[in-house]
Amino acid sequence: MNGHDKAFMVLAGVPLLKRILAIVQPQLKALCLSTNHRNEKYCSFGIPIVQDESKDHVGPLGGIIAGMEWVRKFHPETEWIASFPCDTPFLPSDFVTQLYWQVQNKDVDIVYSHSGKRVHYICSLWRVRLHKFLHRAVLEEGVSEVNVLISRCKSMGVEWPTEPNDPFFNINNPEDFEMAEKQVLNYDQG
Repeated sequence: MNGHDKAFMVLAGVPLLKRILAIVQPQLKALCLSTNHRNEKYCSFGIPIVQDESKDHVGPLGGIIAGMEWVRKFHPETEWIASFPCDTPFLPSDFVTQLYWQVQNKDVDIVYSHSGKRVHYICSLWRVRLHKFLHRAVLEEGVSEVNVLISRCKSMGVEWPTEPNDPFFNINNPEDFEMAEKQVLNYDQG
């Protein structure tokens, strides 16, 4: 955003990445951070960093593929990975748990979030067994739109309430950042 790495933008005194890690880390057995560039500041968070190694940096899908490769190498027993961007500061504290609970006993490979009329494909769980399919579709066939890729898989959405705030509100511009700051301050005071 305006040339700044959103992960390090300070929202109400806390960097966005630190805020999101505090929400998701308690819900996960293992965690890695996927980026499309090397920044030594990421090392300060004490978690493994994986890079989207695709020559075209294919966006979030490249990060999901890199995360799956890391899981397959270091945690081969893991069946699911969670994906979420660092610019969603209001992610629910039970985000991963709720999505995982929703797919139990269902023949589904991806479970994603939606709130109100908006779909949040990146706030999702992905079966690791999709790795070869994703690699082929994204890196060989050139599929770059998450919704197109998900439409080719067994998937389902999970509805989240938008009150008092949309849990998947993401920061894309200075106005969003200002709105998020107000929400955090109102929440802290309320």
